[in-house]
Amino acid sequence: MAVLPASLSENLGLKATSVLLSVVLYSYVRGAGTIQRAIEVPVTVVLPLRSPGRPVLLSEVPDKVRLTVQGSPSLVNNLRVETLGPIQLDLRAGRQRQVRLDARLVRLPAGVTFYGFTPDALDLHWDVLVSRALPIRPDVVGAPQGRARLGPVVEVEPQTVRVTGPALLVDPIVAVHTEPVDITGVGVGRHERRIPLEAARSGVTFDLAAGARVSFEVVPVFAERRFSAVELTALGPQRASLRPPAVELVLRGDPTVLERLRASAVVPWVDTTGVSPARGPGTARVQLRPLPEGVDLVGVSPAEVIVVPLR
Repeated sequence: MAVLPASLSENLGLKATSVLLSVVLYSYVRGAGTIQRAIEVPVTVVLPLRSPGRPVLLSEVPDKVRLTVQGSPSLVNNLRVETLGPIQLDLRAGRQRQVRLDARLVRLPAGVTFYGFTPDALDLHWDVLVSRALPIRPDVVGAPQGRARLGPVVEVEPQTVRVTGPALLVDPIVAVHTEPVDITGVGVGRHERRIPLEAARSGVTFDLAAGARVSFEVVPVFAERRFSAVELTALGPQRASLRPPAVELVLRGDPTVLERLRASAVVPWVDTTGVSPARGPGTARVQLRPLPEGVDLVGVSPAEVIVVPLR
């Protein structure tokens, strides 16, 4: 019977344990412990030059996709997104209807195997980029202070904005509106504000980042009141009769003041100075005694009357 040398027989149990652990560790590293891992990796896209007439991508490309790899735990668990880097999709041709995500898009270290992407393909839809100059429409809301109203003209500068984007989105646009111009509580007078434009849809851009200058005027609310058959008064050194003896007046002003104005306070008159029996009848312009503040004469009919001097 052969006898082992003393150097081999010493600590035999410890040596056997060491050999066993080495075999287990070797098997673990070499694949006995293969695992899978999913990693979110960023996506970058190279698109066609953004110029009218060129293709423009309508589809949404995800910011990230899921990459699944497999390998030994020691290698797979040490993978970092930063080392893998973003996957880059070259879409400059503007013709691809689908892009498949495969192993060519990522570089993996030795010992790590590509398993797949989720999703494994992206469907793409394209359109033509167009650019249009469209009018800007101010959107005025609210009510001014007191008895006032918005004037008839609201000006905007510039009057147009260039809108660029896919034809599918740009062609239906008739005008670009501003954000609401709120005139609530604004007093009488001329006003000017810088107002941003409405938010553009995704994929559409406006060439006016600073917004538009909107000018408007708030004016008092006026009413008109007609006074018919108001008797004329002859004033002056010469007694005279007037033909016709009465006129019709139209006044304009604050509705409240006009409503309270009594007819007796509206006094049209004619100056008879310069008229005499020797000269005979003449004409004179109809005048009006002072009216309450905020009320003006719009018209009088007739504006002149015949003055017949009396002896």
